[in-house]
Amino acid sequence: NSGGSSSSSSSSSSSSISGSPSSGGSNNSSKGRNGREDIEIDEDNLFTSLHENQIFLGILGLQHQPRHHAPEFLELFRKAGIRFTYVSPTSEQATKAFGYRLGVYTDWNCCISLKSRNVKLERSSLRARLPHGISAIKKHIEKVDNVPLLVSLFCDATPLSTSKMVSILQHYNEVVCTVGSVLNHNNTHIFKRSNCSISLHPAVNDALLNSNKAFACSHKSWFGALGWGTDQNSMSGDWVQEARAMQQVASLLSTPCGLNLPRGDYPLYSLLCVIQRARHLLHAAGKSVQLLVSCNILIHLVLVVGNCLFLPPVLSGLQTLWLVFIMIPLSAASIIHTRQSSLIKNIMSTIPAKHDNKLRHAILVHCIEYFCIRLLPSVIPLLFVFWSTLKNTMDVPWHKVFVSNTSYSDPKAQLPLLFSQNVVAFFIVLYTAIHSMGSLSRHRHVHEFRPWEQYRWLVLSLFSIVLQVGYMCCSLLMAGSDLHVPGGTSVLSCIRSLGIEMYCVGFIWPFAMCGLEWWAKERRLKSYTLLQKRLKLGFETRLGAWSPK
Repeated sequence: NSGGSSSSSSSSSSSSISGSPSSGGSNNSSKGRNGREDIEIDEDNLFTSLHENQIFLGILGLQHQPRHHAPEFLELFRKAGIRFTYVSPTSEQATKAFGYRLGVYTDWNCCISLKSRNVKLERSSLRARLPHGISAIKKHIEKVDNVPLLVSLFCDATPLSTSKMVSILQHYNEVVCTVGSVLNHNNTHIFKRSNCSISLHPAVNDALLNSNKAFACSHKSWFGALGWGTDQNSMSGDWVQEARAMQQVASLLSTPCGLNLPRGDYPLYSLLCVIQRARHLLHAAGKSVQLLVSCNILIHLVLVVGNCLFLPPVLSGLQTLWLVFIMIPLSAASIIHTRQSSLIKNIMSTIPAKHDNKLRHAILVHCIEYFCIRLLPSVIPLLFVFWSTLKNTMDVPWHKVFVSNTSYSDPKAQLPLLFSQNVVAFFIVLYTAIHSMGSLSRHRHVHEFRPWEQYRWLVLSLFSIVLQVGYMCCSLLMAGSDLHVPGGTSVLSCIRSLGIEMYCVGFIWPFAMCGLEWWAKERRLKSYTLLQKRLKLGFETRLGAWSPK
């Protein structure tokens, strides 16, 4: 990344550059677009003639300087568990120098060359023996340690070696996001190889600003020549056509990219905001899907256990479809549309885990354990509510409720059965709303995030309960006239016959659910804290087998 050197001399060199061609040769000159003559001069002879009769005064070293806020943003990426990796085609010294200015770790085991070499270090060498080349990196990871997966600097890179290194990272369950220039055609294959790719509009160097193309664009940014923010009326017709062609090429090269960042003052800040928003949406979607699956399993368990106990159908087919396709998705939507920033603290300080098979198995076991603690006990009160309601509305002994003792094809038993099914459906919706309240935050208790201040969840939850009450009333009113028989029970008589035990069990169980929720979150918080400690230790560890002690 260090640039060339320029010498300062005591005499001006403008007269030498604008001189005529050497005598004896043909005049190979042509007129440029501005009407002046472009003279072809041998660069080697020109530089040699310029250095004659000069007095050396000094030398100036040039270097690429990152923006002053870049180290701060890279530190935020590190805290978020995102490893910033800089891949450079330059040498190791130049890559380390630029990485140091970026704020990247540049001590032991920090830079790996993607170019193969045959020189072997002695075992007594104090240098960190890191692999060189793609094949050596693969062998090192398989037989020695995983240091190549943890370093932040890669030097001597080519487009092919960079693409292979991305494949190696993906093979070891790393999620790779590449950020590169939209005007470099070599980046297109790397963009396609990555899990996520972001095209960035590069900055403009001084050589481009002093060129004729930049002069045709009124000395503005090169992206002005591409049609981005520059008045094209000030350009010549030829440059406008080239600018349009370059704009189309840039759009084509950025096709594999999921996000295009325009050139601005804080592109890394925009990227951080996108990652933060994506994490919020991912957490909300995960909690919503977990609620959706667990509530559906609860409904099926109620039906299966009811059949095993020889009870009549706890829910009708229409009620099951109503709950599965309308009520439960409505409760799940209340979690997605809730503002997650007030529910999750320091989401950008969370270290994400690798999604390998071991982690997937652990997540599955954890979800099953969480479901068994929170929702599985709700099967018992739901079946008790159904049995108690059916017994009281039919006014029969408790053992007469079972299918072996009563024929529910009798018209007198149809309305009490429908009424009991609607009561159970109402309590399922109520328990789902209580469960969704605890699902708003995975690791914080209810009194910490105050769900009554989450207006979207509160409105959707109350709406789902009111909607279920309306469905219950419409179902009973429509079926009351059809199922009522002389000497049978009516809807009002069914309501009056409800026993106190049904109210006690049905409406006291939500408080027990809150207690189970608190216990489950305590267990989850302990396991989550231990997991974060292990992930942070593995993320920040840079030393390998060949590092100094």
